[in-house]
Amino acid sequence: MNNNKSFHKHPISEALLKHRYGNYPDLSNVQRCLVIKFAHIGDVLLTTPVFRCLYEYFKDKEFEIDAMVYKKTEPLLRHNKFIKQIHIVDHHKSNQRRLSKEWNLLKAVRNRKYDLVLNMNSGDRGAISGFLSGAKIRVSLNPGNKGMYGKKKLSTHLISYPIKPRHAVERNLDFLRCIGIHPDVSQRQLYLDPGEKSRKSLYSKLKDYKIHAPNFSPVVISPTTRWRFKSWRTDGFVDLIKYLNNNFGLPIVLVGGEEPLDLEISKEIVKNSGIEPLDLTGKTSLLELAALLEKTKLFVGVDSAPMHMASTLKIPTIGIFGPTNAAEWAPWDNGDGFCKAVAMEEFSCLPCDLTGCGKGKVSDCLVQLPVERVIKAINDVVDLQVIT
Repeated sequence: MNNNKSFHKHPISEALLKHRYGNYPDLSNVQRCLVIKFAHIGDVLLTTPVFRCLYEYFKDKEFEIDAMVYKKTEPLLRHNKFIKQIHIVDHHKSNQRRLSKEWNLLKAVRNRKYDLVLNMNSGDRGAISGFLSGAKIRVSLNPGNKGMYGKKKLSTHLISYPIKPRHAVERNLDFLRCIGIHPDVSQRQLYLDPGEKSRKSLYSKLKDYKIHAPNFSPVVISPTTRWRFKSWRTDGFVDLIKYLNNNFGLPIVLVGGEEPLDLEISKEIVKNSGIEPLDLTGKTSLLELAALLEKTKLFVGVDSAPMHMASTLKIPTIGIFGPTNAAEWAPWDNGDGFCKAVAMEEFSCLPCDLTGCGKGKVSDCLVQLPVERVIKAINDVVDLQVIT
């Protein structure tokens, strides 16, 4: 067990911690750990402090950390220096091919001989995968009465969601606290590395627009999300772009997914902005987007994966929130102050986590969010002397 000073002596008494998290397991013989996270892009990014903390806690001994994630999120961890191996689950395969893949995956997991599994999911798949790994220490979310019968018995340690909302990063770190690892503030940093291949690929694409990548430092706008109820109105982004162009004098880039609605929204914003920002919507891979964000001076966008990617890369980030709870999902800056969430806080119904108001998929709290509030947030977090 690592006694590194960076793992602080928790201000709460050891007895109270054990009451909160249960009896700690013996970690002295742990040599290999598997972290399971079946979730969306942003959710996986918000687990990366767990890998860092595990690595640093066990750094004085021979220790390896693996991950098990969906195929679409694997690129986010591909160049993570704290991870030895990634098990990929492709849940879009046909039933027959999927069964074969699952069987081969199970054999690969068993062959790794894990001592510790952190199953950071509420569904059945993660609990079953953790149990079948053969690990002696298996930590999972307490499923309550959800999922298959007897799921609690598949884990040796269970944690519950907090009664009061806490940021997802802190909830993820509870999996470590549950086993006696209490990270210091300095270790709660997110991690994302695009890799050289993606950087070169992005720079090549920028050349097509006659942009010299080494000198390119844009403001990036992400106006779209796969969930319509989390989208801000397009005229708000148009007004915001005009303000940024007049006050910052930096190139502006739009980013987003490949869905027709994403492309349509970005096209409308470009048409009405009057300045023709560079529209890269649907034109970058996940890691190419990360390479672009590395060079970004400011990011503004809705609650989505690009927002979390920007904050991970320590870019001044403004997240525009509606029904979802900013206390749980705001861009994470670990208390450094370079990120801010904007919402209609005066709406007593928030956060509601509803998929739109009434029978529609549009949220009134976002429709009524004024551009002035977003601009104020930008001015609160950005030092104009730095980015101009």
